Amino acid sequence: MKIGAEARTGAPRSLGGDATPTLWARFRRSKGAMAGLAFVGFLLAAAYFAPLIANNEPLVIRYEGRWSFPAFRELPPLNHLLPKDAVDLRLAADPDWLLDLPSKPDPRVGFFLLPPVPYSPYQTRLRDVNRGPSLSRRHPFGCDDSGRDVCARMLYGARVSLLVGFLAVGVALLIGVAVGALGGYAGGWVDAVVVSRLIEVMMCFPTFFLLLAVVAVMDPRYLNAWTVMLVIGLTSWPALARYTRAEFLRLKDSDMTASALAAGAGPVRVAFRHL
Repeated sequence: MKIGAEARTGAPRSLGGDATPTLWARFRRSKGAMAGLAFVGFLLAAAYFAPLIANNEPLVIRYEGRWSFPAFRELPPLNHLLPKDAVDLRLAADPDWLLDLPSKPDPRVGFFLLPPVPYSPYQTRLRDVNRGPSLSRRHPFGCDDSGRDVCARMLYGARVSLLVGFLAVGVALLIGVAVGALGGYAGGWVDAVVVSRLIEVMMCFPTFFLLLAVVAVMDPRYLNAWTVMLVIGLTSWPALARYTRAEFLRLKDSDMTASALAAGAGPVRVAFRHL
């Protein structure tokens, strides 16, 4: 009776074949994991396309006889490549310009189409202070105490939140896995004296107070969101390093590791390919 790959394909599998399901195959079998991936994808898409969903700049407009697509120019990386035009300058001077066209006609404006939520996250409207959710006024989540649309602020805030999360976790993951793998696989004085002590020292500094210290000593010219993300990542890796170190200590003396070394694999390949 054929089993595994032979049962599926009808062809014998080579001795070097890998019978272990790939990580993606195992991931796809989990409905919860796929639902989580879909939700994260939805958040990423909403954050990236925020200028097309909530914006006081039109998706398309014919102004002074010319067609323009201001909202699309705010999508990365177009926001750094394309220059502003007359529509952008007009909206910078009067954010409510297009919203007030029914009562204040402008003969220079032809056709225009605003996003579903026609407000920018920074646009304040005193008439909408603390307004509740209203689809008729295109405030699906209402307005805050400054008259700013809550939906627009959530969409644009998701950009910063997701960027901070991915970058900070990415930095922490790279450092934590590398340090933990070094300590767990090398063992001996490298683990006991260098890696373990380094992890303990880093865990003595709370991230919040370290951020305050960085803000206090850093030149204001270089203090921005990217700096905060980097500091969070540089101070969040010890927990990942401890977990990685423990797994390497558990697996480095296993038959799997011995087989890989006997097959000619080097330490780096064993550490990052097999373990």
